[in-house]
Amino acid sequence: MKRRFLAILTVFISTVLIAGCASSTITVSSNAPVINSSTTYPNGDKYDGQTKGGLRNGQGTMVFADGDKYEGEWKDDAAEGRGTYTFSEGDKYEGEFRDDLFEGQGIFYYTNGDKYVGQWANDLFNGDGVYTYANGDEYTGEFKNNLFEGWGKFTYVDGGVYEGEWARDLYNGLGTYTYADGQKETGEWKDGQLVGN
Repeated sequence: MKRRFLAILTVFISTVLIAGCASSTITVSSNAPVINSSTTYPNGDKYDGQTKGGLRNGQGTMVFADGDKYEGEWKDDAAEGRGTYTFSEGDKYEGEFRDDLFEGQGIFYYTNGDKYVGQWANDLFNGDGVYTYANGDEYTGEFKNNLFEGWGKFTYVDGGVYEGEWARDLYNGLGTYTYADGQKETGEWKDGQLVGN
């Protein structure tokens, strides 16, 4: 009886999902089996991977109608755990996900050659990280909402180095700029300009 009920529940949930009317209030039984499935949704998205109780759970790949693709771990229909998200234009994120968001440690590769390695929160650079530009410039330090914010070190390919406080992607606060020839400017900076030493 229990197996028959679970089978009927699975067919019902799958029918609801295929119709594009899935409710976020569906509760999946912990006894539901994990099965491999392939589903094409009305909007053109296609999922291949593990499901449990009609929801994406376990390993799977979602190819979105716009050309984006996610490969990795799922929990209750959301990207959760480790995975790779590739955008249709070629940018790619590899790392941790929570509730469909880049969250935790991850690497973002840009098609222009830039790369970010570090902490994420709510799909944005947040915490400690390293941003390397295609031309060789590199920032190592703290980020807040995708901006250099807090303490950081920026090394330029020409040999110049700024180390100190940042706000809104600019030198702000105490810091030292060291030129390639060894000369230094140390003091208080505001919006990228030295205002006191």
